[in-house]
Amino acid sequence: MRYLCYTGSNSDRYWFDWLHVPSSALIAIVLGIGVAMLMHFTVFGRNMVAIGSNPATARLCGIRVGMTTVAVYAFAGIFVAAGALLYFANVKNGNPSDGTGKELEIIAAVVLGGGSLSGGRGSVFGTVVGALIIKTIGSGCTMLSIPNTYTHIIIGVIIIIAVLIDGLRSGKPKWLFDRLR
Repeated sequence: MRYLCYTGSNSDRYWFDWLHVPSSALIAIVLGIGVAMLMHFTVFGRNMVAIGSNPATARLCGIRVGMTTVAVYAFAGIFVAAGALLYFANVKNGNPSDGTGKELEIIAAVVLGGGSLSGGRGSVFGTVVGALIIKTIGSGCTMLSIPNTYTHIIIGVIIIIAVLIDGLRSGKPKWLFDRLR
């Protein structure tokens, strides 16, 4: 009964039988491959990386930083809308607070995937791996009956450790330890 109006009374139609993969996962994979190709094989993708690394240098190289930044935010909005549609296609009813707390998980996934909080470094594949790690931690905490509050604390500690490792890896331990004082 859950997908009656969309699937012609077949509630399992959102699965691709020949792949045994949910359609939302397949759509996410296709979008991820598309973004990875955009990042690596187009001028726009290289401009995004350059602006993330150093906006002033990108501007001096002739990149229109303002226009590219607005385009990146527009693409981000499109992908948030796509993610929301995929999410709400699998729930029976909506709740205005359903997305609350997802920001922490998203930041944790990017940082765990190798993305730098200072910009200019990261990959789609790394972010997907980070998201899988975060969801595995969340599922494990649920299976162990750990309250959501403690799950968020665990994810927060993981973010702090990942940021510390990112600071050490970027060769800026002095900056890192100056901030800790």
